[in-house]
Amino acid sequence: MSRALDLWLEEGKIFLQAVLSPIAQYSAFFSNFLSGLTVIGSIFLLFLIYSSIRYSKETARLLKKPQTLAISALMMAVNIVLGYYMLRLTPTLRIGFGFLTQSIVGFLFGPLVACMTGMIQDVLCYLLNPEGGLLPAYTLSVGIAGMIYGLLLYRKSITWIRVFYLAFLIIFVVNIVLNSIALAPVAGSGFVGILPGRIVKNIVMLPIQGVLTYFVLKLVKKIRS
Repeated sequence: MSRALDLWLEEGKIFLQAVLSPIAQYSAFFSNFLSGLTVIGSIFLLFLIYSSIRYSKETARLLKKPQTLAISALMMAVNIVLGYYMLRLTPTLRIGFGFLTQSIVGFLFGPLVACMTGMIQDVLCYLLNPEGGLLPAYTLSVGIAGMIYGLLLYRKSITWIRVFYLAFLIIFVVNIVLNSIALAPVAGSGFVGILPGRIVKNIVMLPIQGVLTYFVLKLVKKIRS
């Protein structure tokens, strides 16, 4: 089963490489460090302005509560621990569960707290395991993901449609597009070179992330009430 899945993933990457090869010559822009940082930084700023307009007063109130800081710190610690434990489906496909903690923070405390928690957590992960360098664009991308979680989950009902729509946005907008742009400068193959593998992996992740997020948030909601 593992061997068949691994073969399917490789065939998927080869197919996507062929599809994307015509635009490879135009990918230099997204493979450049400053260009990528500018693109992601601009998107981050737009999300931050919108989230601040809607939730700045609410966030200030939440941050005065020790419970907010304690749970956020706990989620950061859990996320760091989860980073060391991944589900290995094939020799080349590993699935992490860090998305669960950011969705919990977004659900409980909104987009700004989830953004701050995610960015601090990314920096802490680098300090604890300083491999590959700290990428500012990637850290901003994590912050964008936190704001998306908060905007779609905070004070919202948890339904299958909402959670799978959220998983779709996170996977295709953040994981595939923004994270690929952030990682491209340090990847020898550039933006188009790493994109096929990331597309295939994240398509596999979509149902897994959707189902796990739904049940975890339902459990958190039940505990909270």
